[in-house]
Formats: sequence, C-alpha cells, structure tokens
Amino acid sequence: MTGNAGCSDMTATDSDSQAGTLKNLKAQVGAKSSCTNPKRSVEVTGKVVAKWTNAAQGTVDFTGVGWNTKNVTDGYANDNEGLDYSYTFSTKNKPLFFSFDWDIAGNGVNDDFGLNGFFIDLNGSSIFANVDSTGATQWLLSPNTTYTLTISNEANDQGALGTIKEVMDGHFSFLAYSVPEPSSWMLLSSGLIAAVGMIRRRVL
Repeated sequence: MTGNAGCSDMTATDSDSQAGTLKNLKAQVGAKSSCTNPKRSVEVTGKVVAKWTNAAQGTVDFTGVGWNTKNVTDGYANDNEGLDYSYTFSTKNKPLFFSFDWDIAGNGVNDDFGLNGFFIDLNGSSIFANVDSTGATQWLLSPNTTYTLTISNEANDQGALGTIKEVMDGHFSFLAYSVPEPSSWMLLSSGLIAAVGMIRRRVL
C-alpha cells in the first residue's frame, strides 16, 4: 500500500493479523503523503476482518478500501500492495465442494474509478470480481490436498487525482461441504421426478 501526493514525505502504518489460527482476525493498513507547497495530500486506507464458524465455513469483510485525496495534480494511490487475505487448509480422504460468494460495493463520493475489484484465487484457479457486483462460484476439491484461498484487492489510481474520496467494501463467504454419494443422487433424482409428476397432475 502506497500513496504519493507529488512529494516524498510519505508515512505508512499497518497492523498484520495472526497466522495459523481460526480465531477472528483483523488487519488494518494505511499510507499518507502530504505536501506543504502547495498544500496537497493522499491518504490510502483499508481494513479486513475474517471470521470462522468452523474450519469449513467463514466470512471475510474488507471495508474502507480506497483513498481520500486533496488538490493532487500528479500523484498516486495504491491499495493493492498490502491488503490481501489468504487461508490455507487441507482436505481429508473425501472430495468436497467449495462454494464462494461475494458482494462488492463501491462508495465513491465522486465515482468508483480505480477501485476495480478483487482477484479470488484457489490454487491457481482465478476469477475477478468487479466493484459493484455480486456473484458466486464453486470448486470441486480433491481428497488429501492442501489448498490456499487468496482474496486480493486491486484498487489503484494515479495522475491528476484532484480532490476525491473513493472507497469500496467487499463481503465474501465460503463453505466446504461433502459431495453427495451416488445413492444420494439417485434418491434426489427420484424425489425431483415425483415432485414434477405431482405438479403435472395438479395442472392437468
């Protein structure tokens, strides 16, 4: 995470979350650059909180990812160099489905230009979730395999930033669950056929 208002007196602060635990995690990062002649500034911010129901289910919330600039004629605001989330886990001896949902909202006072969205990656299988979008995807996990889920924000802007305030929030949730046995699929299929048959009889 970096910011520059056109001079070199940038300060940066960050707090990293703890690794290797299923406790709720929090991390906050920030960078600020200010100049006096003429007076101008760039402040880059972001926060992420991860919560787990258990090892197979949880949520990740990014809030306030963006920047606040004043009178910047030539500078930059990069939020995509320090505020990411990753979760490494291993499957046991059965395949699993891994579902993933997102809801990303831009809250720019001026517009959402540069906020972009988030990259979501699971062991090299990647998708891009745009700002102001909702969606869902699903992966099939192999047995006895280690996976790393990564969520990376892609917010960055540069040039004549002027005076703007642009931030985005991203809510993400994931759930790993068992793949139904073939016998379960057969029962489910029979149930659907019976239900369709009942509907048809009612209509006729």
